[in-house]
Amino acid sequence: ALQAHIDELAELGIPGPKNVPEFYPLSVDRLSQGSSIQVSGKDTSGEVEFFLICQESRIYVGLGSDQTDRAMESNSITLSKQICDKVLCSTLWPFEEVQQQWDRLRLRAWIEDEGSESLYQEGLLGEMIAPQDLFDNRFGGELPEGTVLFGGTMSVIGGVRPANAFRMELHDPLHDRSLEHAYRIEILEVPG
Repeated sequence: ALQAHIDELAELGIPGPKNVPEFYPLSVDRLSQGSSIQVSGKDTSGEVEFFLICQESRIYVGLGSDQTDRAMESNSITLSKQICDKVLCSTLWPFEEVQQQWDRLRLRAWIEDEGSESLYQEGLLGEMIAPQDLFDNRFGGELPEGTVLFGGTMSVIGGVRPANAFRMELHDPLHDRSLEHAYRIEILEVPG
């Protein structure tokens, strides 16, 4: 799933990461739980991802979107991510509640363009890099207290493209529950 996403970005002239997984540090003021964000220019798009956070020595799972400036991404992946807010749902699940069925959890995202909503991404977490592998790769085995770690994304349906709105879901079939969040994207005109 991850390689397919890397390949589709390469088609847009965006270089692949030097390492997989690759980690891009972001400032905490880029995190938002809002229902709308503002972006500079028309070349941004969201990516549905799970995220993990350590709070009071417990790991929690959440749902987020890694909104990214695609025009800037061909020059600097880090800056392309830093320039856009990362939208997070406000509800979290304790990791131990979903750890056994992790591979069966399903991520989905829909985009709205010109008033019509369409499925944009869909895949199982079993197709992604496992949380412990992320912890081992970046932090030597344990997620530090207060850290928010996005887990990567899968390829999109119909090509990477901007949208007016982004809706996302992480579904747990064992407990028949979902984390959900949606947000609108307001494009700020860039003069010059």
